[in-house]
Amino acid sequence: MHAAAYATSAEIAAEVGPFPRYQPNREAMLRVIRNHRRAAYHAPREEYEDLTIAPPGIDEHACPKYLLDAARTSATACWSSVKSTATATPRSR
Repeated sequence: MHAAAYATSAEIAAEVGPFPRYQPNREAMLRVIRNHRRAAYHAPREEYEDLTIAPPGIDEHACPKYLLDAARTSATACWSSVKSTATATPRSR
């Protein structure tokens, strides 16, 4: 659900511009999204950014395949959407 919310926020930002405090928080927000994507793919601990305790990630042996696939698809789509709009300028209305 969080990935869909981030992606929707990025789509809105592409139309009307980012929220007021986006720029000072940009790098931290992108880091969180990257780390969420890493968790969906059960990345090794050393790949996470700026965490003192790495999340366990999704255990692909314990999670039903349809949920794992949905989490990975959502995380990848979110990252693609956010990455593409992170540097874009708002469209004219």
